[in-house]
Amino acid sequence: MISLSVVITIIGIVQALFLLGLIVPRLNKNDPIAYAALLLLIFVIDFSMYLLINIRLTESGYFLLGLGETTLFLYGPVIYLYSKSLLGIKNESKVKYSELIHFMPAVIVYILLSPFLFREATFSGLNSLRENLPFLVSVYTAEELVFDFLLWYLHVLIYFSISLKLLANQKKKKNDPESSSHIKWIKSLLLGYFLFAFINTIGILLDPYFDFRFTSYKVLNAFLAFHVFVISYIGFKNQSILFTPINKLRYSKSTLSDNKKKEYLATILNYFEHSQPYLDQDLTLKKVASHLDILQNHVSQVINEELGKRFSEFVNSYRIQLAKKHLADPSKNMLTIEGIASEVGFKSKSSFNTAFKRDTGVTPSSFKKNLTSKGNSI
Repeated sequence: MISLSVVITIIGIVQALFLLGLIVPRLNKNDPIAYAALLLLIFVIDFSMYLLINIRLTESGYFLLGLGETTLFLYGPVIYLYSKSLLGIKNESKVKYSELIHFMPAVIVYILLSPFLFREATFSGLNSLRENLPFLVSVYTAEELVFDFLLWYLHVLIYFSISLKLLANQKKKKNDPESSSHIKWIKSLLLGYFLFAFINTIGILLDPYFDFRFTSYKVLNAFLAFHVFVISYIGFKNQSILFTPINKLRYSKSTLSDNKKKEYLATILNYFEHSQPYLDQDLTLKKVASHLDILQNHVSQVINEELGKRFSEFVNSYRIQLAKKHLADPSKNMLTIEGIASEVGFKSKSSFNTAFKRDTGVTPSSFKKNLTSKGNSI
């Protein structure tokens, strides 16, 4: 007879696969869709591993061992990168494919637990740990306690924290209805991620006082199935929340083609790099659009969508780069911080300090002191 937990697992797999089938044809459109598809694929793998363990297929399919624990370390990075792409935050790292570093913990866990690699050595060490640490006494194995709980909780805490910080920074920048709805959706997704770990914690705390394994992965599995159902419901109700970056919502009715965007972007960048319009303290979007003979809303759209920045952020990025050069230039030593701010296009010292610290993490004064201690080199 098929158990209730197996039925719930199968429902979860069907739900995730159905939603995945709707998303796959749209994969080339934007990053949020790609990360949403990856998240659903992780759900499918997680459900499938639970199902295979229940029907004891892993006993013959030894090659599947280690995938269950590995999956746990994929949720955080994918949710974080999905949130980042949904908020329209571009990757500013100069290292190509730098996002892949977020998946290294999962790779390491698989290497340690894979029967093809170091599973035997890992289990030998875990068994020794369990024998020497008496507090590791429960129905849980040493493998579960170390990988499914201790290391995973640390992983959850890290990604939950940096994702919340991402939302806090976004809320400071934008306060419009579209941004608000996206932030609420990401908060809901993060809450589900946190509750997943929290339920596990309650299970461990109650374990010594009850005869059953509270988590037994049945409760967690049912929670995951419900989570996928909620995602599906929200997705059908409002797809723009799930798949459309914030910086593209306001231009959803724009007729500007991708080729035209690239053309305009090249024109804008060339203008800023060679004509240095950012040196004008009174520079406005209207002035730039007028000079380039491009519609104002098209200039704004291109900067927002292609660079992931607001016009003011885009302009200030050029000003700050020039300010860094001035601060490192010995011939500019006679200039005060306020003087440099004025020379690169800022109206006041306070606005310069705020923008500079947001971009570099330090004030202009601290930046200059650091340069002096390092021998005046950037």
